[in-house]
Amino acid sequence: MMIRRRANPRLRRLVLIAGMLAAIATAESAKADDWPKPAQWANRYAFEGPDHADFYKLASIRAALQKLIGDQFYREVILAWRTSFPILVDGDSMVVEACMSHYCDSHRVTTIIQGRRVDVCTYRTYWQEFDATNTTTGERVWFLEGAGVPVVERLDPGDATGCLFDDMADAMRKVKHARELSVNP
Repeated sequence: MMIRRRANPRLRRLVLIAGMLAAIATAESAKADDWPKPAQWANRYAFEGPDHADFYKLASIRAALQKLIGDQFYREVILAWRTSFPILVDGDSMVVEACMSHYCDSHRVTTIIQGRRVDVCTYRTYWQEFDATNTTTGERVWFLEGAGVPVVERLDPGDATGCLFDDMADAMRKVKHARELSVNP
């Protein structure tokens, strides 16, 4: 006659808890890696993405932006400036533009994704008096991943391009220029 021993109830509970924790960790890591797939976001708006996703509220994008620009800027600019434009996509690169409603000419922010690298360009204008005419001038402020400090790029009077890019090549050219400025101010 064979005698069966019952498993220790404490050991069973421990195994059950370990399994539950492993399942939760797997679910959390899958949820945390919600990095956007550029092809799915092409020509969509940041706040109307695939499956009604909000680009700026994706956990991975939010974490990258908060690390790069800080929580206050993330909340007061990135989340608050709700006017957006169709997202430009080329391969694994994306250009996501937004601006403050009714002030798009003077208050713009652009998030540039290249692979998993994130850079942010903000643009602001201010008025100056030149002779008898009032002219606007502005500056791009770049938050470049790995640069450490923001890079300020002063623009010529009348240059209203700010952080508005004609196409992906224009965006990449300006990011490259900003990176060069960060090394050689």
